Amino acid sequence: MRTENALDPAPQVQGTPSSTSTSQARLRRAGILAILVLAALSLATAVLNGGSATALSLSRPTAKIFLLSVAGPACGSNCSGQNLSGQDLSGVNFTNANLSNTNLTNANLTGANLTGANLTGATFSGTTLRYSNVTSANFSSTSPSGLITGGLIGTAATLPTGWTQRSGWFFGQNANLTGMKLTGTDLTGLNLSGVNLTNALLTNVNLTNVNLSNANLKNTNLSGVNLSGANLTGVTGTGITGTSLTSNAQTTLPSADWKIVGGVLVGPSANLRNVNLSSLNLSNTNLTSATLTGANISGTNFTGAVLTNVLSGSLQSSPAPTLPSNWSVVSGYLIGRGANLTNLSVSPPRTSVSAAALSASSTTVRVASASAFPQSGTFSIQIDNEIMNVTAGAGSTTWTVSRGSSGTTAAAHVIGASVVQTTGINLSNAYLLEANLTGANLAYANLSGANLQSAKLTNANLTGATMTSGTNLAGTVIAGATFRSGNLNGANFRF
Repeated sequence: MRTENALDPAPQVQGTPSSTSTSQARLRRAGILAILVLAALSLATAVLNGGSATALSLSRPTAKIFLLSVAGPACGSNCSGQNLSGQDLSGVNFTNANLSNTNLTNANLTGANLTGANLTGATFSGTTLRYSNVTSANFSSTSPSGLITGGLIGTAATLPTGWTQRSGWFFGQNANLTGMKLTGTDLTGLNLSGVNLTNALLTNVNLTNVNLSNANLKNTNLSGVNLSGANLTGVTGTGITGTSLTSNAQTTLPSADWKIVGGVLVGPSANLRNVNLSSLNLSNTNLTSATLTGANISGTNFTGAVLTNVLSGSLQSSPAPTLPSNWSVVSGYLIGRGANLTNLSVSPPRTSVSAAALSASSTTVRVASASAFPQSGTFSIQIDNEIMNVTAGAGSTTWTVSRGSSGTTAAAHVIGASVVQTTGINLSNAYLLEANLTGANLAYANLSGANLQSAKLTNANLTGATMTSGTNLAGTVIAGATFRSGNLNGANFRF
């Protein structure tokens, strides 16, 4: 029987001469069904022969059905000038195929075999070519910028001027390198202007003298990268992370607002999450909208720095950093004008009533755990709507209490009732003008004298919070905020 090429022209089907992706999907499903039927017949034959499998002789029509499941487009091995836009061509064998001037816009060629294929002048836009075999393929006189590559097998014979293949990717001007993970690759001197490196991870990559002007580096992580002489003029993208970087006087950064200090790339919207900034001089640095959550800012110099809309939390800050006027670090957060304290959460210690319920006159409270509460001295707690003062027993699970404090009424409480310490984050006299506290947990916070003018407290939890005549809430957005059991005596709500 004649051996058929996987790209033999397939029988014509209704539709366009080049077939449609819908027709192809139907043919593939038919091929898969045929394979399952043949497998079942083979198994049945083996059983009838007492367990000795007998090879089935496939007729040409049956074999053809199988081949259609991997055959690809109806144009076969000569698709020159054809419109294959949007088609699923994943895994198709295009060995030595003529795809010159073919429209492959939005086509999926994942895992395709393009060995020796001619793609001269082909149109690529949103075309996926990941994990494909490009050995000796010809990509000349075309623009691979619309190709989504990665994991390429083999080496292409020809690429357009200015393009190169490294580590399974095509590199060149405006290349789509989204999600690329690259370690130790040398890209010295390449023109990568306008490339898309969104969500890319570059570790120990050599970018010496590389042109990255106008590139998109959104959420790009540059770790141990050599940027000596690199051009990053006009680079865009929030969430850029750059650590352990090498640079020199010829390194050009996105704008005057960016710096490399101690190997760390800092600037507006920089991602400095969990980065070690200890003892660095970041004076006069523009960190607008940067993320510093989990960063080590021990001894860091922020004098004159712009910290508007900076997101923080879980900061390491001992010894204390030097901060701009009216800024402070409280419970691991940067507190100051325009700070981004969205979803701030400094929850007070919490446990539950254990062993025995409380009557309205009982002066002993037994709790499930006291490890998170003060281990000595006195403190206040709240059970349901009643506030009590713990006068003895700190450090144990049996407390002596005085009942009905802060104007509340002594009442009975059942086993399992929530017990919470009435001491939250201390923001007394904090300067939080225009700060964003949307969704913040400020339960039992001390806001005495705090300036919250024009701040956003949308959906914030201010249960039990303390405010005084010095607390300024003028112009504050409080839609959805909870003030249950709060002490608002004298607070300024002038709008």
